[in-house]
Amino acid sequence: MQSDDDLWELYEDIRIFNALSCELDSNWKHEGQVVSEKERDHLEDYCRRLSDTKLLGHLHKARQQYYILKHSKIRANEESSWSLDTPDYMIRRIPHFAENRFGVYVKAMDRYGLWGLFSDKKSYLSFYGANENFEEKGGFKDQAQRLS
Repeated sequence: MQSDDDLWELYEDIRIFNALSCELDSNWKHEGQVVSEKERDHLEDYCRRLSDTKLLGHLHKARQQYYILKHSKIRANEESSWSLDTPDYMIRRIPHFAENRFGVYVKAMDRYGLWGLFSDKKSYLSFYGANENFEEKGGFKDQAQRLS
């Protein structure tokens, strides 16, 4: 016998499968179950949050790679506007009035993001989604970290 939580999880999986199938397969859209606008909006929000979570993980990894390679004194291509170009990321400094900011292009996701370090008496590290011009699209909730 399955618990109520197991049954609810199975129901959610079936609804997500159906919603994705309706979006991706024109035959399914006409023959599949009806997906409400509320469910579709929820699915879009869920997919966006999932993508943002993956981007945030990549920004942390890119930051680590940047500092490791910076301290190993690897030089960037002088003709490139990018400070660092690895198989996974392209990273460069982004001018900002308050933070030391770095823009990141995540190759695997074809997405852009930023990390910034603000230092005064205390230091704060923040991460942001961005567009291709490295204009901030918003921070990730609860991702600003106090470093000192």
